[in-house]
Amino acid sequence: MPDFDLSFFELSQMNTSNWGAVHSPNGGSWNLGTDAILIYPWATIDTVSVTDDDGSFDDDDSSQSLTDDFLWFGAGTNIQNEYMLTLEDSLGNQYELAAVTVNNDNVTVYGFSFVGDTPPTGENLTIVAVQDSASMSYSPACFTPGAQVRTERGEVPVEQLREGEMVWTLDHGAQPLRMVACRYLEFPAGPHPHKPILIPAGTIGRGGRLVVSPQHRLLLRCDRRGEVLVPAKSMLALRGVRVMRGKQAIQYLHLVFDRHEIIMVDGVLTESLHSGPMALRGLAPSEQQSLHRIFGPPGANTAARPILTVRDGCALAARYACKTLPTPIPSLDHIAQKWEPVLSSMDVRSQQVRAHRANSNVHGP
Repeated sequence: MPDFDLSFFELSQMNTSNWGAVHSPNGGSWNLGTDAILIYPWATIDTVSVTDDDGSFDDDDSSQSLTDDFLWFGAGTNIQNEYMLTLEDSLGNQYELAAVTVNNDNVTVYGFSFVGDTPPTGENLTIVAVQDSASMSYSPACFTPGAQVRTERGEVPVEQLREGEMVWTLDHGAQPLRMVACRYLEFPAGPHPHKPILIPAGTIGRGGRLVVSPQHRLLLRCDRRGEVLVPAKSMLALRGVRVMRGKQAIQYLHLVFDRHEIIMVDGVLTESLHSGPMALRGLAPSEQQSLHRIFGPPGANTAARPILTVRDGCALAARYACKTLPTPIPSLDHIAQKWEPVLSSMDVRSQQVRAHRANSNVHGP
C-alpha cells in the first residue's frame, strides 16, 4: 500500500472562537459563518505519513495507519479524518482541514491536517462548511477520462496518452509529455469537495464539454489582468456549470511537461500539472520523486500565467453570467505554419468526437 504525506498542526498551534466544538465527533457544534480558527504565526507545521490503500484520507477507514511514529503513537496505529472543515480567508480562498483522531478514538481530536498550500497564519479563517464522514483527497487538479487532448497526431483521449507524446502547447509549440499519473477516488452519496465539475460546451469560447477536478484551472482573459488561470470551481455560478453530485467514483489524470504549460483540451485552453505544494502532496512518493527530477527544486516551475484567487475567479465569472466566458483563443493566430494543416484536420476531428460523445453521454450523470 502506498504512503501519503499530510501536513499537520497540533491544537496548541491554533486558537478558535469555539473550543467546545473541536472534539465534537461529527463537527456538528461548529457555527458556520461565525466561528473561526486562527493558526498562530509561529505555528509549527509537521508532516504525518499515512499508509493507505486508496487515494483519500477518510473517516472509519481501517486501512489507514501511521507509517512512522507520530506524537506518542507508534507506526501501524490507525489514524482517521473524523470530520472536515472548510475555511475561508479574507481573499475568498478556501482550505480544507481534517480533524485528526488516532487509535480508533473518535472523540479526542489531536490537531488538524491538510493537503496543499498552508492556510494563512495570524488571520481568522472563517468556517464556512463542516462535513462528517468526510474524505480528503491526496490528488491534485486533473482531467477525467474521455477528455480530448490536442497532440501532434490529432485529438487523443487523455487516458490514451503515453510518455513522449508530442502535445500542442500555446506558448512553446509541440512539447513531449513527460509523465501521466492518475488517482481513482470513490465518493459517498451526496456532496463531496472533490467530485468533478462539468462545464458545458460553449461556456468558454467555442470550447466543448469539459469535466475536470474542482481545482483544475482554465485560461481566461481578464480586462484588467490580461490572461489568467481560474479554478473550475470558481465558475459554478454560470449557467449549466455544476458539480457532478451523482458520481460515485472517478479516475483523475494529470499531465506533466518540463514546465507548466497551457494546452488545448476539448477545445478549451487549460493548464498542465503545476508542481505547487498541493500537487506534490497529492502524489505518491514515487511520483513526487519523478516530479522533482523533471521540475527541479521546489519553486523552480513557475506558473504559465497569473493565478486568480477563488474570490477573484468568482467575480470574473459573475460578470459573464448568461454569456460566453472570454478566452484567449484568437492568440492561436501566431502558431507556426507547420501546425496549420494539423489544426485544420484536428478541428474536423474535434467536431466528430464531440458529436459522438454528446450522443453516447460518455461522462455519465
